[in-house]
Amino acid sequence: MKKISALLLIILVSSFVARAQMPKRNHFAIQIMYDQSKEKNRLGSDASFRQAEKQKGTSVGFLYEFDFKKWRSVDIGFETGLTYLYHRAKTSDTRINGAFQSNYTVVHKRHDIALPLRLVYRQLIARDTYLTFYFGPQFVFSASNKAVETEKRLSAQGQQEYNTTYNLLKNGDGDKLLRSYVKDDVENQAPVYSNVKPFNVQLGLGGSFQFHQIQIRAGYEWGLTNLFTNTYTATSLKSWQLTNRVDQWYVGLVLFLPEKKAQW
Repeated sequence: MKKISALLLIILVSSFVARAQMPKRNHFAIQIMYDQSKEKNRLGSDASFRQAEKQKGTSVGFLYEFDFKKWRSVDIGFETGLTYLYHRAKTSDTRINGAFQSNYTVVHKRHDIALPLRLVYRQLIARDTYLTFYFGPQFVFSASNKAVETEKRLSAQGQQEYNTTYNLLKNGDGDKLLRSYVKDDVENQAPVYSNVKPFNVQLGLGGSFQFHQIQIRAGYEWGLTNLFTNTYTATSLKSWQLTNRVDQWYVGLVLFLPEKKAQW
């Protein structure tokens, strides 16, 4: 009996010591990404339409992971957080307008706030080394979406410069922007940025490689929301439906906060 009691005491003390030394994974993380968004414009089924320039950008934010199922070396959980995204695109174009030539430059800047809600599958492949896969929606709110168009007009009298700022979230303000930012092969007067919605839903898929607290992550987000839908009528017999969606891909680093030992 004494031997059994001593053995139970040793097992109990050993378990407490071992558990106290086990690292507790911290679920908070900071992320910084390079990403590139792409507007996918469609102008009817019988018309070719050139897409807008790719918008390069960065994003920073924080993440938090909830684990709700663990089985052997597999964790299944849920991820959310808050991310700030900045995108920028610059395009140039030249037009001949009778007696003068106009050189256009458009700088498009977009500031967004994103809330991801992702399902997480986390696989331990070696000590402190994981492969993780993510799937789920991301809700994006556009805090600012503006374009600055600069026209340098050359004529016999010299050069004149005009700067115009378009707030694409304001009703009707973006209708005039088509001149140099987006060009179509059918008609150059279609209202491309009319009544742009500030809210977008994307569906994302991604993966990562993690060693200790450092994670390298990449993924792709498919735009599900038509940011605007317009009908452009060229003649009484022909019209086109214009839609706009935004996809984006990203790659970058996620840093989980240092792990803490369990306190007893």
